[in-house]
Amino acid sequence: MHPTIQKYKEAWEQRNVKLLKDIFTPDAIYQYRPWEAASGLLEIEKYWAEKIIERQTSVSFHVERERHFGNELWLEWNAVVGLKDRAAPVKLTGTMIIELAEDGRIKRLVEYYFY
Repeated sequence: MHPTIQKYKEAWEQRNVKLLKDIFTPDAIYQYRPWEAASGLLEIEKYWAEKIIERQTSVSFHVERERHFGNELWLEWNAVVGLKDRAAPVKLTGTMIIELAEDGRIKRLVEYYFY
């Protein structure tokens, strides 16, 4: 697993916003829905705090397939996520296309998932 994705996994599973500065560039774009994106590290941290940390109780993230194309990573992944408003965890299946900066941090992440 690419080191940046390993850090992303740790941040999500630990639900730790403080780790995001080591994963995303200050001007990163995190497109979490086709019509919605967080622009810049501060917006990404806010999105995680409000939508992930506040709503999720547990996460188990697994990368099924990972491909490298120059400075891009393409991932197929799944996760089992506990949610505060649901009795049973949900299973998410998704893809990520990630553009990496020269320092290895994420410059742009486009994510699609289903449950």
